[in-house]
Amino acid sequence: MIKWVVEKIKRLANKNYIKITDVLTEGKKLIIKYDVNGDVCQFFEKDKSMEIEYDFKLDKISKSILVIPFLSLFLPVAWITKSNIILDEIDESFLNNIDKIRNAFNNMYEENLFKKIKIKSKKIVKNEIKPIRSSMFFSGGVDSLDTLCTNFDKNPLLIMIWGSDIWLEDIKGWNTAKQNMDKISKKLKKNKTYIKSNFRKTINELKLNEVYEEQLGDNWWHGVEHGMALLGHIAPLVIKYKIAVHYIPGTFSNNDKDVKCASYPTIDENFKVANCSVIHDGFNYTRLDKVKNIVSFSKDNKTGIKFRTCYKERDDKMNCCDCEKCFRTIMELVSIGENPEKYGYEYNKEVINKIKSHLKNNKFEHEILSNMWFDIQQEINKNKYFKVYDLSWINDFDFKSKNSKE
Repeated sequence: MIKWVVEKIKRLANKNYIKITDVLTEGKKLIIKYDVNGDVCQFFEKDKSMEIEYDFKLDKISKSILVIPFLSLFLPVAWITKSNIILDEIDESFLNNIDKIRNAFNNMYEENLFKKIKIKSKKIVKNEIKPIRSSMFFSGGVDSLDTLCTNFDKNPLLIMIWGSDIWLEDIKGWNTAKQNMDKISKKLKKNKTYIKSNFRKTINELKLNEVYEEQLGDNWWHGVEHGMALLGHIAPLVIKYKIAVHYIPGTFSNNDKDVKCASYPTIDENFKVANCSVIHDGFNYTRLDKVKNIVSFSKDNKTGIKFRTCYKERDDKMNCCDCEKCFRTIMELVSIGENPEKYGYEYNKEVINKIKSHLKNNKFEHEILSNMWFDIQQEINKNKYFKVYDLSWINDFDFKSKNSKE
């Protein structure tokens, strides 16, 4: 009898759950406190609360909405560890779509990794707004610039989150990105809003990678986290600004096969808050198509748009011009006859030599990247833009097999 009681106590002690213990607002700051139990504890940073700063007071926003940023970040963790979630109240629309998102992840990874869990809420709240506008995430990169150009007439509210691709400690990098958005929003007469969030400091991505990366075939941030985690942050904005539709710029196109990514139409478009829907934008276009669209829009509207495609802002520059993503964007611009210097990049013989060396000495992490370089190669050959520098060397690479012919 004593042995049975001890074993039962152990089972209860190891039972996984995530409990939201408090939802506080201090002016424009949201603070979400929580308690966790069981094996799931290893995926939370200790003694942390989630803190998010908006640019408006939060006291009139329902707690059923305010919990969504936290839930959006940790639901995939709850699914994969089979941890129940306990809270006081939750938005009805969000709750009703949770299993659709979970099923989308399971379909993507072709395994039943993400288990059905119980969400124990004392209250389910039906939040409704009279929607009057749209919004979109904006980073200044190719995907978000294309979404802005494509949906320009819908007058989207531009949203940038500090703490996503730019760490909270990187004040210089944030200021550089923010200044770029300030310029673009002013030039194009679009409203903007900034969010500061420590969400990536509350979740233990390193431990999640250690435990699940091999099984997923991708790191946690890219493969599971970033889509929902970013979308969760818009929940208070939906209520405050009465947002009817939110655009999340897509990275991949419908030409890309076997994609495993946290942001994808099957995931994003099942995300609901109140009566606001989400559109995964740009899925019908390749990255090169998007660059062409941005350049055309910029010329037609004389915007002088600068790209911010690099995550390594340094020395007050938006782009390092020394990484694969910068190299790719430089060559995309060159392939359509544009001078990359007009769009925020260095372009000279030294940069070209770096690009050649990078392509020769590195393999692509994903086949999708080799397809993007193949598109660049084809565009250069079609347009024969060898006027300033000889680019014929690009034919030395067989991007379809991801290996140099040399």
